[in-house]
Amino acid sequence: MSAARNRGIEAARVDFIAFLDADDEWMPTHLGALLRLRGRYPRAGAYGTAYRIKGAGLTIQVPSVDVDGIPPEPWEGLLPNYFRAAFPGPSPLSSSAVAVPKTVLNEMGGFNTDAWYGEDVDVWGRIALKYPIAFTRDGMAIYHKAARNRACDRKEPIQEHTFVTSAREALQAGEVTSALREDLLEYVASRQIQIAARNIEAGRPDLARKALKDCRTRRLRKYKYRVQVLAYIPSSVYLAISTLRSKFRGA
Repeated sequence: MSAARNRGIEAARVDFIAFLDADDEWMPTHLGALLRLRGRYPRAGAYGTAYRIKGAGLTIQVPSVDVDGIPPEPWEGLLPNYFRAAFPGPSPLSSSAVAVPKTVLNEMGGFNTDAWYGEDVDVWGRIALKYPIAFTRDGMAIYHKAARNRACDRKEPIQEHTFVTSAREALQAGEVTSALREDLLEYVASRQIQIAARNIEAGRPDLARKALKDCRTRRLRKYKYRVQVLAYIPSSVYLAISTLRSKFRGA
């Protein structure tokens, strides 16, 4: 996926690139909303619209009306703090609901081709460390969670979320402003806990414990504790319990 996106970026003849995954869709007003944002906020590093997650008969709108960091409808503008808005749930930016200037994508080095999970979140996060993010609740894209071949459905071990690596490097280089630091650290913690949970699902509780070792959080302490407990259950026992629960749900 990253390599294909990077080839598309390289071949693009315009300086404003929108993305659409094969299984997703745009509502009729989506592109117009992105172009309007670009005209109003030319110095932003990325432009996003709200989106809907559809799957298994359930539709969730992102961001929700009460999300921290994004004013309620019909607001649009520059996000006061991207990392606060992205914590702890779905990011306000989704790959099928975002457009980015080609110059900014090139500055970021494109998408990380060494990562198969979270490479889009990594790019949005790296952009947010350097640029304001423009957002509107207008527009709308639809993310089809039930579509096949989603990377988020792969149950394979992950050493570290790629944005956790990027954030650590930015912090060590002194590239994070004091205004962003606390929310960035909480956002990083949410990704570490997420990866720990995925590694438990993949039968690698050792990697889960490793992911949580340096996880520091105030807001997600209870969630972190629950995942830590699961990380010390033998993987064979955890997988057996998960299989049993799935059978009961499907009965």
